[in-house]
Formats: sequence, C-alpha cells, structure tokens
Amino acid sequence: MIRVVTAAAFVAGATAMAAPAHADAVDDAFVAALNRAGIHYDNAEAATQLAKQVCPQLVGPGKSFGAAVSRVQGGGIPPQMAAFFAGMAVKLYCPAMMKSVTDGTFFDWIQAPHM
Repeated sequence: MIRVVTAAAFVAGATAMAAPAHADAVDDAFVAALNRAGIHYDNAEAATQLAKQVCPQLVGPGKSFGAAVSRVQGGGIPPQMAAFFAGMAVKLYCPAMMKSVTDGTFFDWIQAPHM
C-alpha cells in the first residue's frame, strides 16, 4: 500500500524516499512526475510497483482505465490523485497503449478469451 504523506513529512523523509539503486530510467521518470504533481509517498519502490500494475488492467475482458484507477486507489493513492497516477503509469510504462487509443488500434491489445 502507498501512503501519501504531507509536504512536511515528505521533506523530513526525503532520504527514505530516494529511488533504489536498481531503479531504471522509467522508474526515475515516474517518481519525478509524481513529485512534480505533488503526489508524495513514503516508498518509491512501492509506488513504481503499483504503477507497473496499471498496464495489465487496461486489456482483457472487463478491464478498463477505471479498473486501473480503482486498483491505484486500493493501493493507497487518494481518489483525486489516482487518475493522474494511473495516466502517468500508462504514459511511462506502456506508452504504445496511449498511441493505440489515438490511432484506433487499441482493441488490437485485447485478447479474446480462449474457449
């Protein structure tokens, strides 16, 4: 679960929030985007793991951006910030999905259930 913290707690715990040494550039960009948006948390690795769960929530029967946002909220992100969090996750972790929405190929991502 991600715990959103206040600005004072964020400043006090900034060293605890530093990205882990094994983080990659996409993780770093995601954490930086959250920080710029004022979404502060107490565990950068947990935040990036939650973000990586968004893309699979977009494809398949019964899956949607709304389901992804709900999962993000369940992970501790407040409702007023969850859509931004999920949107940024899509932009950074599965950017081809964003492009597919605009070029009309989004449904190519959806796999039909096997019978």
